[in-house]
Amino acid sequence: MSAANEHDEVPAATRAEDGTDRIGSSPPLVGDPTATEGPSTTEDSPITGNPSTTVTSVIAQPQLRHPFYTLPAELILDIVDYLPADAFINFAFANYPLLNSYGLAPALSRPRILYITTRTRIPALFPLLRMPPEIMLHIMRHLKPIDIMRFVVANYQDLARQGIAPALTPETILQLRNAIRVRLLGGATGDAS
Repeated sequence: MSAANEHDEVPAATRAEDGTDRIGSSPPLVGDPTATEGPSTTEDSPITGNPSTTVTSVIAQPQLRHPFYTLPAELILDIVDYLPADAFINFAFANYPLLNSYGLAPALSRPRILYITTRTRIPALFPLLRMPPEIMLHIMRHLKPIDIMRFVVANYQDLARQGIAPALTPETILQLRNAIRVRLLGGATGDAS
C-alpha cells in the first residue's frame, strides 16, 4: 500500500430508509464541539433537492450551570455568612430559589411577589423605616441571613427606595417566580406574606 492510499479516506455511504445512498451524512457525535444544537441537514451531500434525502438530528446539550451551584451546602452557607448585609440582599434576590432551599430566604406567595414587583406606594407604618440607609444596614449586620431577608421581603418597597434592596430586573423577577414554583412543587414550607 502506498503512503497516499493510506491517508485517502472515502466517505462512507449510508443507506437511508427510502433506499437512497447518502455519502458522508452521518449525524454528529454527542459531545462533538463542532456540532450545533438544533436540526442539521445534509445539504452539502451530492444528493440534494430531494426532501426525502435530508437527515435531521437533534443533539441535546445539557444546560450549563455556574460552578458555584455545585459547591457543598456548608460552603455556600459559610460564604453567605461573610457577606455584608447589602451584598447578601443583592445575592439573595439573584439566587432566591437556592437560598430558599437552604432556609436562608423566606418562602414567597403570589401576593407577596405582586407587592414586591409592583411600584405601589404603601405608607411607612413604622418610624424604623425613616432611618438613614447606613444605620439600617448597620442594624441588619447583626441579624441572621434569614431574618435579613424576612425584613427585606416584608419592607421591599421602602428599602428599594432607600437603595438597600436591589432594583428588580426581568431576571430577578423570574428568580422570584421560580422560588414560588419550587415551593409549590414540594419545596420549603412557610410563607412571608
